[in-house]
Amino acid sequence: MGSNTECGMLIKRINDRIAQMSNNELRASELTLSQLRYLEYLYDQQDMEAHFKDLEAFFGVSQPTVVGVLKRLERKGLVSTQLSAAGGNVKTAHLTEKGKALYEDSRTYRNGVEQTLLAPLDAQEQAMFHEMLRKVCMHLEESQE
Repeated sequence: MGSNTECGMLIKRINDRIAQMSNNELRASELTLSQLRYLEYLYDQQDMEAHFKDLEAFFGVSQPTVVGVLKRLERKGLVSTQLSAAGGNVKTAHLTEKGKALYEDSRTYRNGVEQTLLAPLDAQEQAMFHEMLRKVCMHLEESQE
């Protein structure tokens, strides 16, 4: 197989294209795809404390990366950070009402990206594609434990 057709390279090319399309679309909101993904994580964690360590683990990034993204989102009024109610030096992040509204407004766009990604596949292929991606992702995550 040539380097441009290896699975890893194809996945990278797909990811790069999605990021490029998304960043172009999100430019008007002054957001990046990475920032939107943090908003999504926090939206899904609304009823729980989202510790910085949880974000590090979920996104597979370092603490300075999480701090940097959250600081930018906080400056935009989309996220608030504070020390955990449990005490210690544990910091948590929460969506503000503005962040929640922006995330909810982005649903139409995110659904469009998903439709664009899956457009060349029929319904059965889409289901198989999702299942295969989940299977590979779980295997890679388990192999790093």
